[in-house]
Amino acid sequence: MWTPSQPAATVEIPDEGFCLDMAVREFERELISRALKKAEGVKNKAAQLLVIKRTTLIEKLKRHSLLFPRSFQRH
Repeated sequence: MWTPSQPAATVEIPDEGFCLDMAVREFERELISRALKKAEGVKNKAAQLLVIKRTTLIEKLKRHSLLFPRSFQRH
């Protein structure tokens, strides 16, 4: 499991600056997408993978306007 004590990916910060809020939002969105894919669309399992409550995951899904195709879900 990844922990904050591990180094983050190397990111070049340009001289003109870097929008941290946007980068954090994009990173969160990507992690949520990956967790849902790994969990085959099962929100409870995705929330467990992210170590957050299911209700928190649902709020984040709404905030990021994430909709997942049926292909992620179990048949």
